[in-house]
Amino acid sequence: MLVAMMLHLPEVMSRCDAQEIIDSFETNTLKEIARMIMGEYEARREVTGADLIARTDDPEIRNLISSLSIPDRTWDEQSCLTIVRQYQNQLRSKERRRLSQKIKAAERARDDALVLELLAEKQRCIREDNETLPG
Repeated sequence: MLVAMMLHLPEVMSRCDAQEIIDSFETNTLKEIARMIMGEYEARREVTGADLIARTDDPEIRNLISSLSIPDRTWDEQSCLTIVRQYQNQLRSKERRRLSQKIKAAERARDDALVLELLAEKQRCIREDNETLPG
């Protein structure tokens, strides 16, 4: 859904950490399409499915772009920003859970240096989250 949104309204991604979002995609195909979209947008070219299809020879990417190009809903800037923010919040929550698990494992292993390092990393994440809160 995010890649389809990017295709129809790429300017929304310029208002967030697009690279963080792209890097979180699970498949290389989605990452490649998202990078293509952002590359076109950053080059100040109109982003259309047809143009992206013309820029690749990979049939899997071409087929996926084709299916993402079909408008299955109306995309407006506010709803897209809401979707992006929700996705970023999920990424941050996942990262905090991962850090908590690593901290518990380090505590069980009695690795105090690693515990301190992971706690500092978790604190940085929390500080970054607080800095990005609207207000």
